[in-house]
Amino acid sequence: MSLLFGAVILLSPFWLALLWLQWGHRLWMRLSMVALWSLLTVGFAWMFYERYWRWADCFNELGRCYDSEAGVMVAQAAFIWGMPALVSALLLALSLWALLKRKITP
Repeated sequence: MSLLFGAVILLSPFWLALLWLQWGHRLWMRLSMVALWSLLTVGFAWMFYERYWRWADCFNELGRCYDSEAGVMVAQAAFIWGMPALVSALLLALSLWALLKRKITP
């Protein structure tokens, strides 16, 4: 799952820039950007929850958590999933703003 998000992040700036330059003023392009950023925000937020927030009260002084019931070893460094979640949420807000400020001609 994380490999998929990594591939999207690495490839998205290039093709998003090309698409935006060509069709950025179109309604369908703005809607697709909102959909893309929504999916990424939800995906990264889910990864942040699963890899960090869910285990936040379990970490020891070394920054590790082992849950013998689930058989999971989690490092405190997993909080990094929060950064792409915040960035994609910001880009989602900007895309929504661009969609809503669109001028409709009579």
